[in-house]
Amino acid sequence: MGCTESSASQDQSAGSLWIDAICINQTDLAERSEQVKLMGAIYRKASSVRVWLGPDDDGDKDAIPILKTMLSVTGAKDITLGLDTGSRDRISQLQRFFARSWWERLLVVQEVALGQKVVLQQGTNELEYDDLLTAYHTSVKVFGENLRGLQQSLYSSSGQRFMEIFESVKTLGQARQLCNTNQAEDNQGGIRQSAMKWMTIANLVRNRKASVDRDRLYSLYGLLPTSVVQSPGMEPSYSVTAEEAFVDVTYNIMEVSKSLMAFNFLERDPNKPAILPSWTPDFRLSPENTHESNLRVARETLFNASNNAPFYLRRLSSNTILLKGFFIDVIQ
Repeated sequence: MGCTESSASQDQSAGSLWIDAICINQTDLAERSEQVKLMGAIYRKASSVRVWLGPDDDGDKDAIPILKTMLSVTGAKDITLGLDTGSRDRISQLQRFFARSWWERLLVVQEVALGQKVVLQQGTNELEYDDLLTAYHTSVKVFGENLRGLQQSLYSSSGQRFMEIFESVKTLGQARQLCNTNQAEDNQGGIRQSAMKWMTIANLVRNRKASVDRDRLYSLYGLLPTSVVQSPGMEPSYSVTAEEAFVDVTYNIMEVSKSLMAFNFLERDPNKPAILPSWTPDFRLSPENTHESNLRVARETLFNASNNAPFYLRRLSSNTILLKGFFIDVIQ
């Protein structure tokens, strides 16, 4: 099973194992479309999700033991702030560890975000994902305390480079945090908030690697309430273009969430002609201002500019929508 990088055990006592790369016929587009709608339930119900990062490598075979050392502030300081050869070797091992392909893949987001217990495995070494997050937050604390006044020092440059290798951990942690605060699916307010969080996550991870651009949205369907995924306008299809998928999904998420949150993510490449409608994010571009993601959800939930007026959104054509609101004033 060397081709598989992640798996979810649905019933450990019976030895039942789900491995997406094997259990889904990747060449059958109809089967892929159907399985996309089931992935959320699979990962939510799994007793544990085991992430296979690959076999040991001489360049990073001690990475997981090093990360376990960093669970304490003292350990993190010993690993990251030392200038001796041993410290530099440990940092080099972590850099190689986080350069493994799994950390860049888009399809792994829902595994980490939804799994009740996520365990990373490299060779024979294991690390729970929650411990990895602890190591990350401990490192943030260490560098926050030590980088002030050291901007020109070796600590500063090495610290900044070190924290950059944790970027994937930070992003996956944000996605997991957003999913962990989802409300009940049968509550309309909960469904609306879940859809807003989903749009935020889709923007947050859109620079990660995917084999086809449609999976920039479809591979995240597991993070949505079942009722939203099963609605007609959200039907995953690998026969449409990526642009058509972006437009259809964006419209339906706006309709379900009763929010124009998608307008926060409308970055465009100035060097390329516009292909998508002005109201549809291009999920192939790197995101901007991701540090405000959680605040955006809270703001959209709490701020009521419409004064409880019904949310009005209509689709006049494939690329044209109609909105209604209140004229308040002109700001110059």
